[in-house]
Amino acid sequence: MRLGLATSLITLIVLSFPILLDQWISGQEPAFFMLGTMLVLLGFSVGLFGTILAIGLVISVFFGAAHVLERSFVEDVHILTGSTGHRAFTGVAYGVEN
Repeated sequence: MRLGLATSLITLIVLSFPILLDQWISGQEPAFFMLGTMLVLLGFSVGLFGTILAIGLVISVFFGAAHVLERSFVEDVHILTGSTGHRAFTGVAYGVEN
C-alpha cells in the first residue's frame, strides 16, 4: 500500500507541475480548463494507485500471506478457548449466561 501511494503521489507531482505550469504561464487557457487538466491527472494517479494495490493483493493471495495470518488466528483462538470449547480463563461455555 505504501508503494502504491508513493508511486501515485510522485507520478501526480511529476506529471502535473510541468503541464499546469506551462498552461498557467502561457495564460491562454481558462481556469476551468486547468482545473479539468488537474482532475484528469488526479484520476490517472488514483487509477495507478488502484492498479498497484490490486497487483499487490493478487500477489499476496497467491503466495499465501493471508493463509499464514488465518492459520495464526485459528491457533490463537484454540489456545484461548482450549479444545473443549470452554473459555480457558473462566471455564464458562460459549452461549451460556451466568
